[in-house]
Formats: sequence, C-alpha cells, structure tokens
Amino acid sequence: MLDTPEDTASVVREALGHDGPVVVDVRTSLEHLSTFSTLTSLVATAARSEQREHVSSPRPSPKREREKPEHLLEQPARHDTA
Repeated sequence: MLDTPEDTASVVREALGHDGPVVVDVRTSLEHLSTFSTLTSLVATAARSEQREHVSSPRPSPKREREKPEHLLEQPARHDTA
C-alpha cells in the first residue's frame, strides 16, 4: 500500500520485484486534484471570479421587464382588400 509520496520508490521496487501480476493500492487525496491545483484553490478562484462579476456588471432585476424597442413589438396583421 502506498500512503505517502516518500514510500513510492520502495513500494514500486517491491511490486516490480514480485513474480507475476501485482496490484498497488495507492491512497490519494481528494484535496490535491493535480500537481498545481487543489480543490480549495479552485473554489476560492471561482468565488473571487463570481464576486468580481457581481460587482462589475450588475444584472437587471428579474422583477422589472425591459422595454422592447418599437421595431421589435408585434404589429397587428394587415389585410389588404385591394
């Protein structure tokens, strides 16, 4: 079983020294998503981004309907009788 990065060399050496198929149980952290990112850092970045978006571009109130320009308003159908 591989619990810490320090044990990697000895566990891999032991696995390669075994005659036949080998399964190495590797315990990983849900926090460390990759070499350069953690779950905590991604959540913090998303929160800062959302906060900046909220401050810099306020969204129109959902209660207030925006007025449509006249050329987009529905026109009554015209029936030519000529």
